[in-house]
Amino acid sequence: MKVRTVMISVVAFAGCTATGPVAGSGSGAVFQHPVTGDVLHCNDNTREGWTAFGVIGGVVQGTRYANCNSELEARGYQRVRDSFPTATKQGAEATPAEAGVCPPGFEISAGGAWCFGQKSDQIPAKQAPPAQPAIAPAKQAPPAQPAVAAVTNLEAWVPGHWKSAGGTNALTISQDFSWQWRSTFGGDWKGNGGGRLEGNRIVLTGSFNGFSSAGQRVVNQPITITLTREGDALAGDLFTSRTWRMVFERQ
Repeated sequence: MKVRTVMISVVAFAGCTATGPVAGSGSGAVFQHPVTGDVLHCNDNTREGWTAFGVIGGVVQGTRYANCNSELEARGYQRVRDSFPTATKQGAEATPAEAGVCPPGFEISAGGAWCFGQKSDQIPAKQAPPAQPAIAPAKQAPPAQPAVAAVTNLEAWVPGHWKSAGGTNALTISQDFSWQWRSTFGGDWKGNGGGRLEGNRIVLTGSFNGFSSAGQRVVNQPITITLTREGDALAGDLFTSRTWRMVFERQ
């Protein structure tokens, strides 16, 4: 029985391209070395894993893809593009809605062939601009506020309705830091849970469910959202099987 399981796994993933790192530019995340100019890329086989084995297969392939990205960044390569191929119908042309699902926060290109993170709220962490404090003359500088007062102010400021810059993600945070999240891009994804403050960071944990536009169902999967205030926006990371950089603006 054990030998049979291994053979099935090998056959199921035989059609997948190697995760990488792979030389040259490709359909996945592309990296370039700032000194040598060498170009490598990582192929994302998450969808193939999901199709073959469901959530477990998607998580395994997603982890391989994330590890490939981490390896190149550790070697000094810089990400120059985020892109994910959408699925295609076999035997017929498919519209983007029929073809598959892009990750939450991504958008389909005009031709419907690719999912691009650079065209929505997805912002690679290395490109996230640091918060710029307002610089005022010394005589106008307000007195320093105790840390407790800052946290209390954040508790009052955070609750409300928020929407991502690309309009694909909505987040509602209540006074008790319970929350509801929804993404309508590439399907319908809904999550909820509870939250807390850790210093100046908002930590939201819970679970999410949903359907992709291709009919794939996700049930009761863990989700964590960590946010900090950046000016009048909330910026941070959304963790599912991968990590997404998100920026929310108040509605």
